[in-house]
Formats: sequence, structure tokens, C-alpha cells
Amino acid sequence: MTWLICLFLALVTLVAYWGVFSSQFTNYDDPFYVVQNQPVQAGLSWDSLVWAFTARDCDNWHPLTWLSLMLDRSVYGPDPLGFHATNLALHIANTILLLLLLQRMTGARWRSVFVAALFALHPLHVESVAWVAERKDVLSTLFGLLTIGAYVRYAEKPGMARYWPVPLLFALGLMAKPMLVTLPFLLLLLDFWPLKRLSPELRIFGREIRIAETEAPTPFVRSSVSLLVMEKVPLLALSAISCAATLWAQTRAIEMAVPFSFRLLNAALSYLRYLVKTVDPARLYLNYPYPNGWPIWYPVAAVIVVGWVSVMAVRKSRKRPYVFTGWFWFLGALVPVIGLVQVGMQSMADRYTYVPLIGLFIAIAWLGGELAKEWRLPPLLLRVLASAAVAACLPVTMIQVGYWKNSFTLSEHALHLNPDNFFVEVNLAMSYGAEGQLEPALDHLTKAAKINPDFGETYNKMGWIQIQLGKYSDAVESFQAALQHQGTPALAHYGLALALEKQDKLSEAAGQIQAALALEPGNSEDIEEYHLIQEKARKKGQNLQAPLKPANP
Repeated sequence: MTWLICLFLALVTLVAYWGVFSSQFTNYDDPFYVVQNQPVQAGLSWDSLVWAFTARDCDNWHPLTWLSLMLDRSVYGPDPLGFHATNLALHIANTILLLLLLQRMTGARWRSVFVAALFALHPLHVESVAWVAERKDVLSTLFGLLTIGAYVRYAEKPGMARYWPVPLLFALGLMAKPMLVTLPFLLLLLDFWPLKRLSPELRIFGREIRIAETEAPTPFVRSSVSLLVMEKVPLLALSAISCAATLWAQTRAIEMAVPFSFRLLNAALSYLRYLVKTVDPARLYLNYPYPNGWPIWYPVAAVIVVGWVSVMAVRKSRKRPYVFTGWFWFLGALVPVIGLVQVGMQSMADRYTYVPLIGLFIAIAWLGGELAKEWRLPPLLLRVLASAAVAACLPVTMIQVGYWKNSFTLSEHALHLNPDNFFVEVNLAMSYGAEGQLEPALDHLTKAAKINPDFGETYNKMGWIQIQLGKYSDAVESFQAALQHQGTPALAHYGLALALEKQDKLSEAAGQIQAALALEPGNSEDIEEYHLIQEKARKKGQNLQAPLKPANP
């Protein structure tokens, strides 16, 4: 029976995500992860293996993710179909693993099926599955669930022979994505429920909790809190190492321009927004930008809601232990990506819910089942409601998958829902630029600059397109704005030199090349451009006031 259910879930998930097989790569990170990444395009080799373990490209250290993408390139070639197929296969594997784990831990088949079905089909998970660059999500979750499976096996009969696979699988998961750093704490939650490994009496915040007998068919060995924590020390050490590696990799990407007080308020509000999107996943799009501000009651309401549910989860932990585990799983798993340390320009992201929503789904499934018993609802009614909830996800997920067809559909959908999305305007401009449609590209960059006039890279991009369109005076203004707003200075100086050279302002152009070379000594393109300017000046009988200086040795 269980394997028939697994087969059914796999088929339904395949139907929901069928659209990914006709999807292209997007210009959202896919070029950096696959399309323009030379080690990945080279496929698996000894050199690529060394690179995967030493690179911090894309501001992450996740060698296992790189290796999986290299394997896809070696097996499927450059076509996006194979990469999408692997992502979907991993998502299906995660769904089946989740079902088998919950059923083994709790002995409750249909509640486990409900959780796995929601995990498979919820629209919030589309971003993790349909986006090739998010291979790290589905791959790390696979090893995270395998780690839990190994831990459950160990909990049935503790011993070193059964323990060593736990840190091994956990380390592999961290090498796919460091978001799993909170897994040791999630295992402690599972110790509380459903494994119920804690001693029969426990105190939480001074409140005595008496642990009920487990529903699971296999008894798990109980232990004291201190010993259970000691079991997690090797895992906590791995988490610490992963955090250090992540900080090393993200040194260039960690963005602290947003004040900590603002990030703190956004973190509280994001928890509430994730809850709302779980119940009503109707307005999902890539990259939710930071708003200019909120009414003060927004974050206050979020703190009140999250705080009240947390207090109730603790107070009812004796009677409703599944709510305690599920709710604090949701809160804890989101901590690494809640935005207290800002990487990127997003205030939140759908992909961040891939693991955390498991906790909410567990709490909903078990609480709904218990309330149905207490209220004496007909079992048939409960099955109908559960089936309806899952069935409602299917068409929404299929529609959401359709938006990931290519960069244009993805960006246009995001702008339809949020016209003031600076990040999406820039990426849509790049999509048009890649197709040679320069005027629409420039139009979207102009809109992006109006939304966020302080981002220098927008002006750099505008300048290069204006040069191609022959708008040299406009290009000069754009590159000057890039320098004013801290766009990549060497690139801005070089672009400014080209624009000035096109206007025969050769001495000024030569000065800009010198400025570029001062930032990037020995840059061959800068040196070549200087010689072209010098030759042009010679033909016009002009003497450059800025002779080329030798590159630093």
C-alpha cells in the first residue's frame, strides 16, 4: 500500500511540474551556475572537482551542488531539459522520503501522506524546483532527510555503528547548501515529538511537561536532555564549520546597507508573510524587494501573532506536542535566511520555505486530525477537506511553473504583481539586451534607475547599451552617474573612455583609461583601447596629455 501511495505522489508531482521540461535557463543566476560557468560547462573532471571544493563563486561554498551540475552537463549536455529533470527527480525523491520518514516515526499513514502531498504540490516550492540555480535547495534537502532517516535508525538502537552515518550525511547536506545548519536543533525537536526520546518528565520555561506515549510502532530509546544535546555536538561542530565557510564565501555579498533595526522588523514581518502565503499562495513571484517602509502596526502585528503562537505552542506542548515541534521547526529552519544577515536585495523568497514548511504541514496535519476526533467529525469529511486542500494546490502550482518558462515570462509576471521591482526591471532589461532588443532594454534600465537611483551598476549597463545605440553623450552621463553611485569603477572608467573616444575627446578618453588601469593594472582591454586612442590622436595630429604608464610588475 505504501509503495502505491509513493507511486501516486510521484505521478501527481510529475503532472504538476510537467511544464519544467519545456522551460529554458533564466538569466537569474543560471548563467553563473551553468550557462556561463566554465568549470560546469567542462563537465566532471579532476580539475573541476578541485575547483568545486575551492571556489566561492556565487558567494557560496557548496561543492556538492557544483558537482551535481557538472554531472548533469556531462550526461545531458548543455540543454536545460536534463538540469530541470534532475531538479524534479530530486523533489520527487524528497517527497517520498518525507512520507516514509513520517510514517516510520509516527505510525500515522494518512497524516504522513497529507504532509508529503502538501510538500510535493504547494506553490511556494515551485521556485526551488523550477529554478536550475536552486539545485542546492532540493539536493541539500535530500541529504537533510537522509540524515533524519539515519538518526531515526540510530534512535531505535543507539550505538556508534548506527551513529556515524548521521554526521556523514549531514556534512554532505551542508556541502549542498548551508541552510541545513539548524538541523541539529530540528533533531532535538524530533526527540521531543514524535520520537519522544526525552525522559518522561521535562521542564520547559519552568513548566513541567509529561511526555505521552509514542504512536510509532517502534519504540525509541529515551534519554536525558543533556545526553541528547551531547549527541548533537558533532553535528553542531559541522554547523559551525559550515557557517564559517559561508561567511568566507559571502564576504563580498553580505550587504549591511540596510540598518539592523530595519532588518529585524523585516524578519518579524517575513514570518507572518510566509504564513499568509502558505494559506493564500496567490501572489508569488521572484524577488520580493525591500519596501521603503511599513506602517508601524505591520511589524507589531507580526510580533504579536508569532509571539502568541509560540507561547501557545509551549503551553499546549503536553497535549499538542506536534504543534510545538511543527511550529518551532518552521521558526528555526528559517533563521539562516530570515535576513538578519543580509545577502542580496530580497526581503524574503519563496525558495526559503522549502524545508521550513514541513514543520507547518506537520502541525496542520496532526492538529486537524486530533480536532476532528475531539469534535467527532465524520472521517469522510476530514478526508474530503484534506483532499480538497491538496487538490487546490495542483492548478496553482501548474500555473506558477508556467511563469518559469523563460526570463521574459518570469520577469513580466513579477512586474505585473509589483511594478516597482527594481531588481526585476534590471533583469528584464538584460533579457532584452541578450536578444539584441536594445531600446526595450534601455527603457527598462531607465525605469530601474528611477525606482532605485542609488544603484551604480544600473548606470553602467545603461552606458554600454547607449554606446551600442550611438547615444554617446547619454552614455557619458550614465558612466559618470555610475562613478557617482559606486558602480564598478574600472568598468565605468573604461566605458566612459569609449564614449568620449567616439566623440573625439581623445585626451579625456585617455585620462579615463589611465583611471581604469590604476584600478586594474595590466588589463589588456584597457591597454588595447589606449593604443587605439593614441593611434587615432596621432592621425589627427593631437598629442595626448596622459601617456600610458607601465603596468605594475
